[in-house]
Amino acid sequence: MGYLRYQIAFSKDAKRTGFKFAVLAQGVLIVALLASLGVWQLERATEKAQMLNQFEQAPITSQDSRYWTRYANVTLSGHFLPDLFLLDNRTRHGASGYEVIAVMRTSTEYQLVNLGWTPAPLHRGQLPEISLPAGELTLTARADRPSDHLVLGADYWAVSWPKRIQQVDIERIESQLDIALSPWLARASEAVVANTIPNWQPVVLPPERHQGYAVQWFGLAVVWCIGSIYWLRALSAQEEHHEKP
Repeated sequence: MGYLRYQIAFSKDAKRTGFKFAVLAQGVLIVALLASLGVWQLERATEKAQMLNQFEQAPITSQDSRYWTRYANVTLSGHFLPDLFLLDNRTRHGASGYEVIAVMRTSTEYQLVNLGWTPAPLHRGQLPEISLPAGELTLTARADRPSDHLVLGADYWAVSWPKRIQQVDIERIESQLDIALSPWLARASEAVVANTIPNWQPVVLPPERHQGYAVQWFGLAVVWCIGSIYWLRALSAQEEHHEKP
């Protein structure tokens, strides 16, 4: 009988010890995870600050893209080819729309130009009507690299123009137009086409937003740490209470 009581008591002690270890382990792991998320947000804030600094201090350069650096201020002179590309799934203040992509023939090369955002018609089957300026014109822009957007499914391009596209694929555009393009994308700094809004910024979330998120993650880590410590102390107090005769 005494041996049975000993086994039951030993089993209860083992369960309590195992539970305390589980509480400690989850506390350490979750606090480490929350703290790492805070550090990651601080790193993102630093990256965004560097990008904004590079954007603000970007040099002014010639229209020959061989001498461009990212965010450089460029002035382009030439004429637009008649064919347009509409970059799909672009939003502005919650409204759906497209970014208008055109090709300008300059004195040195063919250059892709993002002319800005335009609202989408009410019906998906309709495309916005965009009229490009005729003849020679000059515009200011920022140099950028085409970015890869997440594409869900095949990026089907219709036979007709303008073409609705899911990402700026330079090689595919070259194939469609049978030309060689500059590897850069010029983002217009001013409106040169009606119903378009040049609204590009190099970052979507400013550094301050990431710093705010970091504070939240660190705050959660502190709260979870305090909660885990309180839980462990409560378990220890409960053990002491049960051990008293």
